[in-house]
Amino acid sequence: MKTVWTGPEVGAGTALKLACNAWIASITAAAAQSLALAGALGLDPKLFLTAIEGAPADCGYAHAKGEGMLAGSYEPQFTLDAALKDVDLIDGAARGAGVDTTLLAALRGLYGEASAAGHGREDLAAVYTSFRGPGGTGS
Repeated sequence: MKTVWTGPEVGAGTALKLACNAWIASITAAAAQSLALAGALGLDPKLFLTAIEGAPADCGYAHAKGEGMLAGSYEPQFTLDAALKDVDLIDGAARGAGVDTTLLAALRGLYGEASAAGHGREDLAAVYTSFRGPGGTGS
C-alpha cells in the first residue's frame, strides 16, 4: 500500500482515486481486448503476455489479470459491478471538468455487457467475456 499526499483541498484524494480507477478499468479492458484479439487471430493468447514482458508497455497488472482471464478465473478482488459504478463516477467527474468521455463510454458499454451477462459479482477481469462473443464463449 502506498500513501500519496494530494494536498489540503477537500476531495483531492477522491479525485486521485477516480483517476487511478480510470487507469485500472482501462488497462484491464485493453488487456482483455488484446488477449481476445490474439486468440481470434489464431495465436495462443499467452503470446501477447510474453510479447509485452519486459518491454516499456509491460504492466504486472496485465499479467495478473490476463492469466485469470485466460483461465476463466474471476475470483473477485474488485468486482466488475464496482468497476462499472466507478466508471459512472469517473464519467461524471470528467464531464464536470470538461474532459472528453469517449473512452469512458466504451468502458461503460464493455463492463455493462459483462455485468448483464451475469459477471457483475466476479472480478473486473471478467470484462474479457465482452470480447469473446455472446456469453463469453468464443469469437
